[in-house]
Amino acid sequence: MSYEMTACEYLEQTRDHIQGLCSNLTAAQANWRTTPLSWTIGEILEHLTIAERMTLLGIRRAMQGAPATGDDLAKTQGMEDIIVGRVPMRTSRIIAPQSIAPGGSVGAWPAALEGFLAARMKTLEADAKATEDFDRRVFPHPVLGKLTLRQWLLFGAAHSERHAGQIEELLKQLVDLQHLKQG
Repeated sequence: MSYEMTACEYLEQTRDHIQGLCSNLTAAQANWRTTPLSWTIGEILEHLTIAERMTLLGIRRAMQGAPATGDDLAKTQGMEDIIVGRVPMRTSRIIAPQSIAPGGSVGAWPAALEGFLAARMKTLEADAKATEDFDRRVFPHPVLGKLTLRQWLLFGAAHSERHAGQIEELLKQLVDLQHLKQG
């Protein structure tokens, strides 16, 4: 993905990708897990929903505060390349903070997909309303450090791309398992 794409375009692209992967899943497929500790597709979508809601809450809080200092803004320089280049990569496992871990709060399938799509719609609305203040306000990411609010929107898309890859891996494993059962 080239960073020539806007946050809005990237958010729409990853929304559409996830929706395409998940829209025809049965409840059994969405709730299947490879190991007792792995996440299901439904749980991945719940995690993305919670993460987007928390991001929007962080954005609202940051907009109520003062603009960032020059030092804080300097720390955000070049983060777009890191967000777009590294966040989607699945070469290392990152443990989600407990505050955004799935916990069964979304209900039966397809509620997780519906929740993700509703959260993404609100994120896209925030992007549409973004002003230059989004480039002057920051709040910290637990791994990446300080990000501007606009960078947080970009992060939401990259985070979704990362988990779309995880969903693709689960779907491939499901197909492989079905072939084994049929063979």
